[in-house]
Amino acid sequence: MPAEDDDADGPVVLEGAGVVLRCLRPDDLAAHIAGEDDDTVRWLTEGHRSEPVRTAAWILENRREWATGGPRRHLGICDAGSGVLIGGVEAHLEPPPLGTDRPLRVNVSYAVFPGWRGRGVAARAVELICGWLPEAFGPCVAVLRIAPENARSLRVAAACGFTPQRTTGDGLLEHERSLRPRAEER
Repeated sequence: MPAEDDDADGPVVLEGAGVVLRCLRPDDLAAHIAGEDDDTVRWLTEGHRSEPVRTAAWILENRREWATGGPRRHLGICDAGSGVLIGGVEAHLEPPPLGTDRPLRVNVSYAVFPGWRGRGVAARAVELICGWLPEAFGPCVAVLRIAPENARSLRVAAACGFTPQRTTGDGLLEHERSLRPRAEER
């Protein structure tokens, strides 16, 4: 459930199903870097390991994106019971080309730290952000781009009701899910 947040966490906090999604803070830097492993580097960061200076700048840039209405909405995934940072989820808004009636497309990506994998955390985070997106931006299409050999992410896509659509030019499997504001679902 979304809750407006005026403190250091940022403009929105999403809570439910044992996880809290909130804007990363500078004090999350060490936990974020410690949570990265070979799978994260392989599937999400295109082979680039996090470095403290670059990652600190990235956290601040994410906060600026929220403040200025930029296209990226990155949120840390925290365990609701302990508040511990356990991963991240991001929505990258892809506005439709001018002159088309295609809905807003949103590329959703996620990473869960190794000790928390296999517990449904990624699916819960994806569900929370997919519930928030149409309330914030209206009808849209959420897109997951997944390497065909990334079995964990393929399971997340299936669990969250995404439908495979096509293979992208870079060999990723693109899955889609239409999202509508709750008021339009009735």
